[in-house]
Amino acid sequence: MHGGGNVLWELFIALLVARLAGEAFARLRQPALLGEVLAGVLLGSHALGVIGTSADSRAVFAALSEIGVVLLLFEVGLESPMGEFQRTGARAAAVGAAGVVLPFVLGAWTIDLLGHSTRESLFAATAMVATSTGVTARVLRDLHATRSRVSRIIVGAALVDDVLALLLLAVVSQLEGGSAAAVALIVVQALAFIAGVLALGLTAFRRYSVRLARIGGASTAFWIALMLALGLAAAASAVGLAAIIGAALAGVLLSESEERRAIERGIAPLVAFFVPFFFIDVGAQVDLNVLRSPGGLALAAVVTGVAIVGKLAGVLASMAGTRWLEALSVAFGMVPRAEAGLAIAGLGLADGLIGPDIFAAVVTMSVVTTLVAPLIVAPLVRRLVPQPPPLAHGPSPAGDVARP
Repeated sequence: MHGGGNVLWELFIALLVARLAGEAFARLRQPALLGEVLAGVLLGSHALGVIGTSADSRAVFAALSEIGVVLLLFEVGLESPMGEFQRTGARAAAVGAAGVVLPFVLGAWTIDLLGHSTRESLFAATAMVATSTGVTARVLRDLHATRSRVSRIIVGAALVDDVLALLLLAVVSQLEGGSAAAVALIVVQALAFIAGVLALGLTAFRRYSVRLARIGGASTAFWIALMLALGLAAAASAVGLAAIIGAALAGVLLSESEERRAIERGIAPLVAFFVPFFFIDVGAQVDLNVLRSPGGLALAAVVTGVAIVGKLAGVLASMAGTRWLEALSVAFGMVPRAEAGLAIAGLGLADGLIGPDIFAAVVTMSVVTTLVAPLIVAPLVRRLVPQPPPLAHGPSPAGDVARP
């Protein structure tokens, strides 16, 4: 009981500080998620050590974090009807591909020039390409822009980004002894999963005009939707994809359901509770000690700079012919690495594919891009998407940013 009580206190303190920090950033007209990330940095084991003090609490925070990002991407997918998404499909594919190829090539070349091994160079470059859709998705949700063209392009590009990052990760790992057949198999599994879910799911929903409420009311529609989100997230993980891809696909499948609004109302309280834990957990993994060494600081700065420049250049090139404001919104929206970069870095360190210095640099890059990109994306999106008038009582409980 004592251990369980400690975990509950950690959850209470984390949520309280994150909420207060989020409110402070909202009043400054900045995304609330920045306050939540900084709350995680402050409370994490590398700073005050208030949260993550035991294996049990770390496991609880990790679980809440994963549920949070799954629910967030489900909500984003729910607000992205496939009919509208299809109009940006080609553009999203181009953005996803260009946003992977250029950062990977530039990153591998730069790390190699700094004297690191080919293996470390390739693995660090792989960590530079993976975009964290969860960060930008939260900004878009806070700004009521999840149904905008920018949002559809980013979510679609994330699908391409994830598959290509998976391919690169598989190939880099294969250099250490895996077979070409194993690499090919996991890529085929990923492509088949995405295509199969969209083709079969959309066909079923459209052909039979599924109305979930008819079999038990709005609450039944909500529970079926929640099970679909968790089920597809688990299935995506089983085939080697990020769980958030399955969650986003579940949302897309239900986006044209007649019960979509009821599902959105049901999911909102869960999103408001769980999503902050994702950003708290990201911040808690930051080790500020890595910046004390001049060499470590320089390497982190180079990796961060290359990751940002490579992603921006690739995405902006793929957005040629669109409005500059839209192109910049998409480009900076694809910059955050967050859990994507952190996960790849952790895997590389655990498997001995990278050393502590590269690991620290990638972690720093993931955190910096997570903090910086929303600061730029928010004002750009505000100019693109009309905002509702400010509420008299301030930001909503869901963590919306203050309105202009």
